[in-house]
Amino acid sequence: MKEAVMKVMEGYVTAYKNNDKELFLSLWDEAAIFEDPVGAEPCKGIDSISAFWDFGHSNGMNITPVNEEFVVCANEGILKAKKCKFVMIMIILEWILVLSIISKSK
Repeated sequence: MKEAVMKVMEGYVTAYKNNDKELFLSLWDEAAIFEDPVGAEPCKGIDSISAFWDFGHSNGMNITPVNEEFVVCANEGILKAKKCKFVMIMIILEWILVLSIISKSK
């Protein structure tokens, strides 16, 4: 299970670094729930997760994680990275993803 969690977290980073929406969506089950920690309503299902990606990449915005750190324990993982957003200026934010894999299908 640890390998599956690590693979998903690495895929998450790769998707953002390469601006690869298809890879990002391939990491999620059709009925997955994604919660953005900044107070937005949870994204329920792949269509909602797809809309989340589109919103975060609107107006030519690119999000590039750097200095990634991973911690994996059983079916859970934590990804910590700095997140750089590029629009007209560069914004650097701390980014922490907490992941729990409930199903073995994805």
